This record gives sequence, structure tokens and C-alpha cells, in this order.
Amino acid sequence: MSHSCEFANNEALFEASYTPEIIVSVDGTKTSPSTATLSLFDPSGEEIVAARTCSINNTTKKITATFTGGDGVNEIDELTEDWRLQLSYVIGGVTYTMALLFDVCRFILVNPVSDADLLKLHPGLADERWATQTTFLPQIEKAFADIKRKLKERGRRARMMIDANQIKDLIICHALELVYFDFAKSTEDIWWNRYLKRAEQFAADFQSLHIAYDSDESGTVDEEIGVSGISLTR
Repeated sequence: MSHSCEFANNEALFEASYTPEIIVSVDGTKTSPSTATLSLFDPSGEEIVAARTCSINNTTKKITATFTGGDGVNEIDELTEDWRLQLSYVIGGVTYTMALLFDVCRFILVNPVSDADLLKLHPGLADERWATQTTFLPQIEKAFADIKRKLKERGRRARMMIDANQIKDLIICHALELVYFDFAKSTEDIWWNRYLKRAEQFAADFQSLHIAYDSDESGTVDEEIGVSGISLTR
């Protein structure tokens, strides 16, 4: 059996309680374990909480547990990356484990893009949706997640830009790229050509991106950084 998980809220707000939400899938099907626990480790690897019993929602399949936060006190007490959760869960009498990383941050970015933003650039797009699709939110959320991941790969933490409106146009471009790719039936149709054009535009726009950046996580912008590696100190 193949096990995977969804871990959407992998950012914890500094000085606030944190409730991770995890969904386990077995062979692609969301599955409720009979029991589950979460252990918490700080970035140095020290175990802070051992085997906290989780709540399991048999309808949504969500596995949750709550950890306290605070500056220098409580369980999550540092504004740092790469805290680790160790999920242990039981399905069919067998115990499985997964390791999940999350970051503690001062601000949690909110995706500023909606369907309306895509339709402004491509008004007829709504008429092309599949019968089972009512929104482009999956592509929009994937575009947002992809850009945050790409920034992290370049050594930049997305949350430290404070305001995600700085990358709104980039999210829209990448979301349209993903939509066009999903609509393409072959490399010969118009959707594939549209996908290639958006993919080229996204790559160029990302490479030239400059953002206002809170490099010390003080809560205020202190420099402008370029994704290509150029830093323009204010």
C-alpha cells in the first residue's frame, strides 16, 4: 500500500497556538486512522512534545492536535524554520510514521488571487471549465505554493515579503499556465500553445522579480531583494 499525506498549514504564527491539519491517503484514497499521535521537535532535533494524542474527524479525515506558542515559553517558542512533526498513526492494526516540517513565522501570507483575476485576462475561461469544476482555485493555490517553494529554493523565505500582493501578477500568470496545461489535449491544440507562452512569461517574470523584504523578521521592510540574487539594501 502507498501512503501519502496532505499538510496544508505548514506555517505556524509566532506567539500563537498552532493546530496542524493532516490528511492521510492510502493508495490515493483519504483514510481515517484508528488512532494517531504527533510528536514535536525543534529545529535542533530536541523533542519538545512526545506523542500527543490527535483528534480524528472521520468525515473530513483530518488529523489534528494543538501546540502552544510563545516567545521563549510554551512549546513552540522560536521564530525559526524547520520545526518537525512526527506523525504516528494506525491503519488496519499497523503503525505508520511520517515526518513533516513546518516554519514558525511572524506573518502568514494570504493568496491575493481569485477566479476574477484570471477572468480579467481571459474572460472566456469560465466557459471552458469541466462540468465538475466550478472554480480555478486548485490551480491558483498550486501557483501560490509553487512560487513560495521556488523562492525558498533561491534562499528567500516568502513570508518575509509580508504582503503577497507583491507577487500577485506572478501568481496569476502561473495559475493561467497551469489552467492552460490542464486544458491541453495534445501538443497541437491552442491550449498547449497558450500554455507554452505563459510558461515562458512566468519564467522570465520570476527571474526578474524584486520584492520588498523583511530580512530580520522585525515586522518592517528593510531591503529590496532580487530573486536572481541581487540585493538592494535600503
